[in-house]
Amino acid sequence: MTVTQVLWLNVAVNVPLQALPPDTALSNGVDYVWRTDDLSSSSILPSQGSIVLIHWAGRRCLGVVLSILPEPRYDPQKILLAQLLPNLGHKVLPNTVLKLATFASQYYHRTVGEVLLPTVSVALPVIKNTLNTINDNSSKLLKPLKPLKPLLRHALIVAIPTAEQAIVLSNLTEDCFGVHLLYGITGSGKTEVYLSRAAQAIKQGKRVLILVPEIVLVPAMLARVKIALPNAKHAVLHSNISAAKRRTTWLDCLSNDIDILVGTRLAIFTPLSNLGLIVVDEEHDLSYKQQEGVRYCARNLAIVRGQLENCPVILGSATPSLDTWFKACEGKYRLHRMLKRVKTSVLPRWIKVDLLKHPTKTGLSAPVLKALDDTLARNEQSLVFLNRRGFAPVLTCTGCGWSSECINCSSYMALHQLKGKWQLICHHCAAKMPPPKSCPKCGNVHLEPEGQGTQAIEDTLLNAMPMARISRLDSDVSRKKGQSKHITDAMSHRELDILVGTQMTAKGHDFPALSTVVIVGCDGMLASPDYRGVERLFALLTQVAGRAGRSEVAGTVWLQTRQAQHPVFLAVLQPSVDSFYNTLLYERKSAGLPPYSYQAVLRASHIHLDVALAWLNRAKTLIDWVDNNAVRVFSPVPMLMPKVATQCRAQILFESNNRPELHCLLRDAIPVWIAYSKALRSGDSGYGVLWHLEVDPNEV
Repeated sequence: MTVTQVLWLNVAVNVPLQALPPDTALSNGVDYVWRTDDLSSSSILPSQGSIVLIHWAGRRCLGVVLSILPEPRYDPQKILLAQLLPNLGHKVLPNTVLKLATFASQYYHRTVGEVLLPTVSVALPVIKNTLNTINDNSSKLLKPLKPLKPLLRHALIVAIPTAEQAIVLSNLTEDCFGVHLLYGITGSGKTEVYLSRAAQAIKQGKRVLILVPEIVLVPAMLARVKIALPNAKHAVLHSNISAAKRRTTWLDCLSNDIDILVGTRLAIFTPLSNLGLIVVDEEHDLSYKQQEGVRYCARNLAIVRGQLENCPVILGSATPSLDTWFKACEGKYRLHRMLKRVKTSVLPRWIKVDLLKHPTKTGLSAPVLKALDDTLARNEQSLVFLNRRGFAPVLTCTGCGWSSECINCSSYMALHQLKGKWQLICHHCAAKMPPPKSCPKCGNVHLEPEGQGTQAIEDTLLNAMPMARISRLDSDVSRKKGQSKHITDAMSHRELDILVGTQMTAKGHDFPALSTVVIVGCDGMLASPDYRGVERLFALLTQVAGRAGRSEVAGTVWLQTRQAQHPVFLAVLQPSVDSFYNTLLYERKSAGLPPYSYQAVLRASHIHLDVALAWLNRAKTLIDWVDNNAVRVFSPVPMLMPKVATQCRAQILFESNNRPELHCLLRDAIPVWIAYSKALRSGDSGYGVLWHLEVDPNEV
């Protein structure tokens, strides 16, 4: 006898709140129906966490079952069919991942599907758009899962060479949730602590997640993992590996066939079960904050996931973020200090070069060039750091002062040399054009580059030191697959004498023969209008300096500046961050800024700035009725860079000393803003405005 069974499913779909039906928006999902006429023992029923195929807006896509409903919430005739992916029918996302996605959707005020589905979809094959009814041919979409393999649990525990590391590990023995800030100076051996603690977790049959902020740091961390834990099954996950590899890794995690996963921020939603440890290396790094879509912070979500998994979370850094340091001072996080370098290495010696006394047109002063030449004579290596790619940040006219402004952005087009040809490139919208032969404004043929980028510094060194082996590492170079690893390997094997690079050379690398670090062009960060500018400059200087003298040779850091007595340049000379951070905290408290307050921004963009500002003014007026005196709502203003890629941008800042009150106001406001946007008609002021909300913004 054939029996039909019907289940009503609430399914997460990767669409914004604006696109969800009004009567289902609050549930963060859409209703679908699942039915079967086969109730044999082999039938698989969908459950919470099942991945399903659905129709949405005329196309076929993936969804995740959030719950099973007792009955449909609206007209059953309008509810479409959902079908299980046959080869994943018995596999469901871990409950902790669903809870993490739910938390993130509520905290960042986005749908669960927007949070969860990108990480699922990126790991599974692309589903062709079709209007055909889903049928049994869908079994061809996935290859069968590999059978589960017994996990190898006999990991080699890393030897602990220092007393400081042993003390820290003795205080990291708890298996339950707790946040541990591992503040260790550069070269103090934080990675050995991570891996020793990871070995303990794996021996207990648990799994480990290690996050690093940038793709370029993954190979170095993976190499350390392979040495320290040779018998543990490891994998990597980031956006620069092939789709096939991401799929294999994701499915292996879903099958619990991975012991230790190393990845960038997207790995926080990986379906690993039974986590015993989460590590966030370089926790201060801005790269942990997603800059598009759901603007989540992977570091903060790692703490939430640790709480859900009931496992310890280690936040490691030589320059902790001020927010993290503040929580450690309050006792919310446990602080562990490592203030000595491993082996016999010591912290590098700093030498400041006052550019007012030693001016230069090439970017490198005479004392610095001599130091680099002396380093080469000693058969040691050097790193020249400049956080600005290209040849020069701007091309100018010597006659009228014309500058190479981008027509699409409120910025200048930088001068680059690509394959022997000169190009002007905007670093914001990627627009390209050949440099003009004469000034577009006055016709003057004398156009000169102003300032230096990494290409110019590399050229200067090639001319000044023709016998040296010199290479460059920045995002221009690293676009070629495998090139960044090739260059860092060459440095490690002493096949290079001088490396010129941007911030991707500033952390995570350990070059034994690197004795000299030169820091160029850092004064510009002192003029940043962002209140976090000094904090970030301090972190960058400390991290870059930490590459020098880590092993075989003593280290020296040469800092070129026109503001030698600035407090941040004095702070980097100190053995610990306490005094500098206490000063910053005092300033933040006096101004009522984070971490003593909480912020969110509503941002709008349009081709005309006045339209974006008018939309924000109306959005502010629409919520004036909300009775919430605990939240300060500022007037709309243009963003620090008002125009990017032809879009003019403006924002409203929300600030409060009470986080729940801030989120309460935002929850009340979002439906009003959605309704206002939907009510606008073509021709109305504000029509065509794109907007989004960002919680805990990195910049305001």
